[in-house]
Amino acid sequence: MINTNEGESGYYTTPKTIRVTNTYLAAKGACRHPFINGIRDAPLPKQWRALTLDPYNCNIDPNEHVVVYITQVSLYSTDDVVMDKTFATTLK
Repeated sequence: MINTNEGESGYYTTPKTIRVTNTYLAAKGACRHPFINGIRDAPLPKQWRALTLDPYNCNIDPNEHVVVYITQVSLYSTDDVVMDKTFATTLK
């Protein structure tokens, strides 16, 4: 259960911290990436080119960043897997 009391640092605290080591992850066959294997292993379209999008850095409107991102990716693909796989590359 998560304690929803905000600590002095401004972060929410949990009653117990769980640490997962690289050894444990390797033993379980886990990968150190945020995607399921279907997204990680999906190929980009053959015509894919690097996006000409400024990295998001909190100084611009996040909604505008996402709209511009979707517009640029849609030139190559409307597949959600491609959008999921490439979005992290637009963050600073």
